[in-house]
Amino acid sequence: MRSIIQDPNPILKERSEEIKEITAFVNEVAGEMLHYLELPNCGGIAAVQLGVKLRMIAVDRSGESLVIINPVISQKKLRRLKKR
Repeated sequence: MRSIIQDPNPILKERSEEIKEITAFVNEVAGEMLHYLELPNCGGIAAVQLGVKLRMIAVDRSGESLVIINPVISQKKLRRLKKR
């Protein structure tokens, strides 16, 4: 199991790579990300936070865990999220 990387680690500022194929490695990382989502106060995690420079995030959306591959930010609007 990979450890979570925290700021100010420079890897967090680097551009992650697009996922072109779902491989055993991608599935392994996704499984680890889903494991972290089960921990208290974890609403989401990116692959890069586990030291893997792939464009993949896992989020908890109203109790449903989702892994999103190659997400695209469509707006750069900040909003404050409610604490759980």
